[in-house]
Order: sequence, then structure tokens, then C-alpha cells
Amino acid sequence: MRQGGIRVGFEVVTLDGQAALLSHVNFPGPFRVGKYGVNLENFHGVALPALEVAPGVELMVVDEVGKMECFSPPFIAAMERLWAAPVPLLVTVGQKGGGYMAALRAKPDKTLIIVSPANRDGLPEEILGLLGKQDTAI
Repeated sequence: MRQGGIRVGFEVVTLDGQAALLSHVNFPGPFRVGKYGVNLENFHGVALPALEVAPGVELMVVDEVGKMECFSPPFIAAMERLWAAPVPLLVTVGQKGGGYMAALRAKPDKTLIIVSPANRDGLPEEILGLLGKQDTAI
């Protein structure tokens, strides 16, 4: 979220278009990342329902697991349920950071792809190939 070209916060947005303000420079409270206060109530209202596997879902996508999201024990529990669910899971997680971010990067049953300027343009095709969806356009 930007105001006058300056970042003042971050939104959580679902693939079906629901959105809520996750963090803002003016949010008070104990949960902070840099200058941003984190509103877990907003986050929970939008993110947690979207992390439930529903009938007919062929792929779950979580972009991105970062420090702000990891303040939430219910989010971490939902991620662990997704990890164990019988549906493919595509997750982006920060390359740096401890706690749950490090735990996700260390999981043994994953394919880790590091995104860089050199490889990012070809990643959609590579990921679709890994998921067995070579004929699908994104």
C-alpha cells in the first residue's frame, strides 16, 4: 500500500479478491516489523478462511510467508494443516528470517526454488512443469 509514492503498509489479498490491511505505519500494538504495526485481526479475517482446502481445489498457493504472518499462531497451524493436506502446495517464503520461516525452508518434503532476477521469468513454466501442468497458461 502506497500513499504519495511512499510505502505505508501491506495488504493481505486472497486469490478471489478479498483484502484487508495487514500492516500500516500508523498501526499501534505489540506486533511490529520495522516501522509497520501488524493487525492480526485483519489478517485472520481474510487469510485463515483462504487457507482451508475445499472440494475441487487442485492447488493451494500462499504468497508469501514473511515475518508479519509468522506473528500468528493460527496462521502457522493452518500452514501445517496445508502441508499435510493431500493437495499440492506452492509457498513463497523469505530467503532470510528465523522461526517458522526457517522451519518451512528446512522441511524435507519440498522442492526449493530460489528466485533471482536471472531465473524469475522462466519460473512460471518451471513450476507448472513440477506440478504436472505443462499445458496450463498462467
